[in-house]
Amino acid sequence: MPNRNATASDVVVVGGGVIGLAIAWRACQHGLRATVLERGESGGGTSRVAAGMLAPITEVEPGAEALLQLGLQSVGIYSAF
Repeated sequence: MPNRNATASDVVVVGGGVIGLAIAWRACQHGLRATVLERGESGGGTSRVAAGMLAPITEVEPGAEALLQLGLQSVGIYSAF
């Protein structure tokens, strides 16, 4: 039986790390109702060790040029985010 006291959500985000919380935040900015599901403390998982994601050149491997370009574009727009 459905929980009639539950708040309806437009978006359910699994994971309360940096990316999950950013997605929920942006969804709310666009008028959506977001629910974040996190099994532990928000930001307590891999988010605290993922700083390398902002330095895509250090993680590039041969054959990953398309991923490198995506990473470089992401770094370029990060400050606007």
